[in-house]
Amino acid sequence: MLSAQSQPQLSKGVALITGAARGIGRGIALRLADDGFDVAVNDLPGTPELDEVIETIVNKDRRAIATPGDVSDESAVVDMIQSTVQTLGSLDVVRFSNNLPLSPTPSPPFCLGWMSPRATVY
Repeated sequence: MLSAQSQPQLSKGVALITGAARGIGRGIALRLADDGFDVAVNDLPGTPELDEVIETIVNKDRRAIATPGDVSDESAVVDMIQSTVQTLGSLDVVRFSNNLPLSPTPSPPFCLGWMSPRATVY
């Protein structure tokens, strides 16, 4: 689902927020929209609250899309990222705000080479 205005305001960038249907993830998504970011919101497929988050972001004059998927599934994450870039034009900020198991990855923030050179993952 993409929602865009006929004359969108200049964006500070594009953010992808996981766990964005409720709680901390929702709060982060709305704050980034307040700060001028277009936002791709993620949660598990079939989470009805995503539509409400998108509507709230659009009412802030920002673009928003839903990118449902399970972040524990690598192919779902790749699809999420590709959908965000194809629809919103870039990906500058990624925030994993759901409970992911600990892994031996570098401590955030760190840059992923296949994303925008200025993209940061938190």
